[in-house]
Amino acid sequence: TNKKLKLWKIKDSDTCTFCEGGIETITHILWDCTYSQRIWTSLFEWIKIKTDSNITFSMQEIFLGINFENFMAFNCIFIICKQYLYACRCLESKPNFQELVTKILYYKNVEKYIATKNSKLQLHNNKWAIFKEL
Repeated sequence: TNKKLKLWKIKDSDTCTFCEGGIETITHILWDCTYSQRIWTSLFEWIKIKTDSNITFSMQEIFLGINFENFMAFNCIFIICKQYLYACRCLESKPNFQELVTKILYYKNVEKYIATKNSKLQLHNNKWAIFKEL
């Protein structure tokens, strides 16, 4: 993060790559930043629509995962989102929700292809069953 890079005298500024307002820590870039919050808010709304349920998640659940078998798809989505936010930060580009959705759908399709090749399609379908249409 820029906080560490400034401390190591690699960067002149420790401000956030996205909002240019807060100090860029991992928590800021993945959660506290207004750009990240917009992504998470949009993602929660998208999940609500796609699952037809009003499930809420804490920062701790998003960062550390949820230890319930029927929530494994959410863990995957959260990992993809965190990786996407960090990649945007490294590329110095603002995150875009539609781009994130494309990555999630791509991951799901690759996972389905692998599951089909390995005769484990039922496991894949069970994992993603909470999503009505995806």
